[in-house]
Amino acid sequence: MQSIQDQQCPLCSNPARFVLIDHDFRKHFKCPVCIEFVISIKVEKYPEMHKSQYQARFSDLAKNAPKGEILDIRVKGTDVSADYVNRSTLLH
Repeated sequence: MQSIQDQQCPLCSNPARFVLIDHDFRKHFKCPVCIEFVISIKVEKYPEMHKSQYQARFSDLAKNAPKGEILDIRVKGTDVSADYVNRSTLLH
């Protein structure tokens, strides 16, 4: 079982918690504002991710995830993208 860690939410900057998943390449966040999402560690370091339009858009997408799905934020090619994935596919 992975340990729960505290960090500011990369989407809204509020206090949040995460566990490392997928062989420690991604973080599964739970945030009181954004609710829940997965983000790759690479994305957190990606310059585009720190632009407010990305953060606000991804926060809204995370809050509105369809039932049984979770927002997965990752780098695809040279851009940051987000897709909903079935929560059962998360590797804890």
